[in-house]
Amino acid sequence: MSMRSTTLQSLIALIFSVGSVFAGGIVSLLSGRFIEFPWILALFPPVLTIRGDIGGILSGKLGTMLNTGRVKASFLGNTKEFYLLLKSIFVLAFLDTLGMSLFSFSLNFGLGYARVDHLLIYLTLPVFVCLISIAAAMPITVLVAILSFRRGFNPDIVVYPAISMVNDVIVASIFFIAVRSVEKGFFYFIALFSLISLVIVLNFCSTHVNDLFFRKTILEGVSSVFFSSILGSFSGSVLTRFRVKIESFPGLIAIYPAMMSTLGGVGSIIGSITTTKLAIGLGGSKGRIRLFIRDAAAVEISALIIFFTLGILGSLFSGLSIGGYVLTLVKLSLFTNIVGFLGISLLSFIIAEGTFKRGWDPDNFVIPMVTSSADLMTTLFLFLGIYLLQ
Repeated sequence: MSMRSTTLQSLIALIFSVGSVFAGGIVSLLSGRFIEFPWILALFPPVLTIRGDIGGILSGKLGTMLNTGRVKASFLGNTKEFYLLLKSIFVLAFLDTLGMSLFSFSLNFGLGYARVDHLLIYLTLPVFVCLISIAAAMPITVLVAILSFRRGFNPDIVVYPAISMVNDVIVASIFFIAVRSVEKGFFYFIALFSLISLVIVLNFCSTHVNDLFFRKTILEGVSSVFFSSILGSFSGSVLTRFRVKIESFPGLIAIYPAMMSTLGGVGSIIGSITTTKLAIGLGGSKGRIRLFIRDAAAVEISALIIFFTLGILGSLFSGLSIGGYVLTLVKLSLFTNIVGFLGISLLSFIIAEGTFKRGWDPDNFVIPMVTSSADLMTTLFLFLGIYLLQ
């Protein structure tokens, strides 16, 4: 694929990330509660990280399996591995969410941002949000993967960034509903859903414990998503630390999911292209490095356009006067993009090459680790930019 084609397809895919501004806009409606309920900001980033982890594994494996013929470009009568993939994704989502919840509570409790009576909220609200979101987004992901493949697009480039925006809006909407439900006394409904989800997960595990593909996806995915959960929890703690500033400038939280989604999309595109090249045995290490540099540059051209647009949109959500504030948000966006791109592109290539050389399936590692790293990088570089550029 030529550099021009990669740039064009990347721009088409990443432009969907702009829609994640609506996800941030939904959560910004809760901005008046950030100080009173710090667990909102503590949980929102790791919940979005889980969205990236699970959606990344699903889209990454679908792209590779479509390109290698292990999955049919069909909605019905697909392969056994296809249906095992969907079930393993649900199990991974539950395990990822539960692990994140425990770590996030421990971290924020230690930092003084959480109390003992918040424990049940930390354990059940993310499970409710993530599993409903994944159940809603899974058929959309499959649809985009199959249609893009049928129309000659590379699903490694198109799928994750395209569905990432949809996932963000779904997650933000359900997160908003869950927070308001807790406020209005419907917490035990959320807890009941989490218990039912546990029963479903146990049923899937007992039924398919002897399937090698199912076990491999779970075992390899758990290690990568545990790492991702840690990074997502740190992102939440950083946001909680800056909750007063965020409440003063709602434009930051409005563009925050879109920035994470775009940087994660950059990493996922580069990572997915690399894993497919590895799967089909294209070139040696030096040849893949040259292709990586070309592909990364092509993707970054598209990302710069998107981040510039996000800076402008952020000022609109803040409801502040146009001028200096617009320039500030544009500079923050571009700073986050440029510094984040350097880190995320190298990370995606190194993880893909490293896991492949160890005989592991890169699709179980690359996108989950890259997207969660992108989430943390976005958080850290955004607030670093605030100190450096203001």
